[in-house]
Amino acid sequence: MAHNLAPHQPQPPKGVFVITNLKNIKPFIEKSVPFILTAILIVTTGAFGYHIWHVHEKTAIEQTYRTAVPAPTNYYVIDGPAQDVHNVADDMGNIGYCPLDDQSRPTCAVGLLSTHTRAEAKERDPQTIEIDPAGWPSHNEKVTIDSNNGEFWNRSYILPDSLGGKPVKENLITGTLAQNVGATTAHDGGMAYVETLAQQYLDNPSHDNCPLYYAAKPKYDEDNPIPSTVTIDIESCDRSLSQHVIVFNTANGYTIDYSNGSFHPIER
Repeated sequence: MAHNLAPHQPQPPKGVFVITNLKNIKPFIEKSVPFILTAILIVTTGAFGYHIWHVHEKTAIEQTYRTAVPAPTNYYVIDGPAQDVHNVADDMGNIGYCPLDDQSRPTCAVGLLSTHTRAEAKERDPQTIEIDPAGWPSHNEKVTIDSNNGEFWNRSYILPDSLGGKPVKENLITGTLAQNVGATTAHDGGMAYVETLAQQYLDNPSHDNCPLYYAAKPKYDEDNPIPSTVTIDIESCDRSLSQHVIVFNTANGYTIDYSNGSFHPIER
């Protein structure tokens, strides 16, 4: 039977739990835990919600296209203006390479490109590549990918030869034919898209005093020696040209094992 409260003490509304002595503290806490946890979750979400959303937004495009079948149109996507900025020397024409990682994989190539370095690259013959990049497979055959014929795997520059890049291990990856030149015979996709964009900028004499920042980063899935994508940030000193480009190391019609370079046609 419920106890009657004194007449001068108003009875609390039903459902409200009142602490009248120390014996009530434990059940009070037990009943309050769900509400406390909910409050913490709301506060946490409010404080960090934007950060979590921002990180998701930054990676959504790359993750979507990395798993897309077929590959994105012409094997690249422009993901807004340039994002990453590495420290490079102030003098134009400087090109540098980040150290290889603990698995001897390239990590980045950075340059402050000038019309002069572009002119020097145009005057000399293409450089001979005498080393194999990380993950170079023992088996490589001629195939047809989209509209292009050639060997499935290429020794692909991350900072192109035509812009002053060197054929060193720090600047070479194992890239598909499509990653290198794109889907069409115009060779205007994949890494060639960014290379052509830079060439056009640097071939313009009016840009003699406005260098072009170029930074490329291969991205690897776990311990794979062959990257699944390469991201390139390219930006002129006046920001009239500024792009963050994701290039996909894939091949329409083929499955690829990035751990050993094996590839197989997809059965249709």
